[in-house]
Amino acid sequence: MDEAEIHLGVPLGIRSDLGLLAEEWDPYAGRQLGNSPQGFSHVGIVVAVLAVTAARRASNGRITAKAATV
Repeated sequence: MDEAEIHLGVPLGIRSDLGLLAEEWDPYAGRQLGNSPQGFSHVGIVVAVLAVTAARRASNGRITAKAATV
């Protein structure tokens, strides 16, 4: 879980001043490329946050592991 949260912090750390993401990230130039804002990037982050939250709750015994995957 901790590793997933660390990896989730990467795209959150490269957002623009408005919290938006573009299509691509250039690791060499350290900047966003392509169309902005890019909805699919944001959907991926929302899905990842929901998955990490569900797994965290399941590991704390608040919900069952099966419910965390739904």
